[in-house]
Amino acid sequence: MTYINYLCIDDQPTEVAGKLELLGRASDRLRLGCVAPTKSIDDIVKQIEARRDISGLLVDLRLDRVAGLEGRVQYNAPTIAQHIRSLMAQKKLPALPIVLWTLPARKKSLYDPDRPSHDLFDEVIDKDELEGDAQFTAAAIALVDLALGYQQLSANLTRAKKLSSLLEAPKTAIDPRADAAFAAEQMDGRSVSDAARFILSDVVRREGLLVSVDTLCARLGVSVEAFIGSKLENALTPFQYEGPFSKRRPMWWWKAVQAWWAIKFKEYPAVLSLEAALRVQLLHGKELISAEAEAKRIKDAYSSRFTGVCDVLRKPLDPIDGYLLDASQARPWSDRQYVSQEVAHAPARFSFDKNRLDPLVRARLRFN
Repeated sequence: MTYINYLCIDDQPTEVAGKLELLGRASDRLRLGCVAPTKSIDDIVKQIEARRDISGLLVDLRLDRVAGLEGRVQYNAPTIAQHIRSLMAQKKLPALPIVLWTLPARKKSLYDPDRPSHDLFDEVIDKDELEGDAQFTAAAIALVDLALGYQQLSANLTRAKKLSSLLEAPKTAIDPRADAAFAAEQMDGRSVSDAARFILSDVVRREGLLVSVDTLCARLGVSVEAFIGSKLENALTPFQYEGPFSKRRPMWWWKAVQAWWAIKFKEYPAVLSLEAALRVQLLHGKELISAEAEAKRIKDAYSSRFTGVCDVLRKPLDPIDGYLLDASQARPWSDRQYVSQEVAHAPARFSFDKNRLDPLVRARLRFN
């Protein structure tokens, strides 16, 4: 087995040793070592160069709190990440994911307002959230997924002239606008980290080309519980995403699933125009799902013509019963995101930030 080795840079290596050990135990592929920051960033670079087996970096946000043997350093995570990214772009260092890990208070006060630094990190891990087995497992899977994704991109980026090729997309599954944007931004000639950010931000983390199991099931009208392990799940296996950054959670090519439905039920309208009960009835007629598999609505009064999920509750939703979220940073091929009416009207109850709503929606809610 080939191990995924992360080097952690933290000014309190003894204090974080326990969490690093638990992270390593959460995956049989993951190994983590830790070093304190050195007075000179170049000395950290030399340590990375000396260790040919490093798959990624895990960097604490504040590196200047505790004085080491050489005294207190004068830089923090964004500074070292910027320096390392520059060396990667010059091919003086191999392309590696850089993950920020920090405490929520420091993230809120130091990292969140510093928008330019967000492009430097592939992931942010909250140290306080690493408490139970599920949280350690999720973080470990994310670290392994990032490293494997970078390895895939390093091997294939210069050869794949189209995003569809790089993502191993089924024929016709990709939106032409995504391929066009990838070409226009010359991603095939840019650094691996640039391509990784494009894929993570605009393909993997925002639904559109790909959909999560929640959204897939909502669009098919079935509950997630009924879908898992069913003949329907098996039938849709050919449309599951297997490209870079595909290991942390299952995702499906929605256009490919739509095409499958159109062939399977060609005598019926498009799947998203049907009520959930009819979707399940058709699937049950093909012996793909149980007759009791219908997904439940958030409220009885809501429509069951689901096209997605509430972004907060992750439950099936027809946009007619929701409010649009701000899509100003979304790509043209990204799905519009919604929250249900109850979430928008009781944001404190659901820990929902109303600033995420579309500006026109916010204005209308204030007016009402």
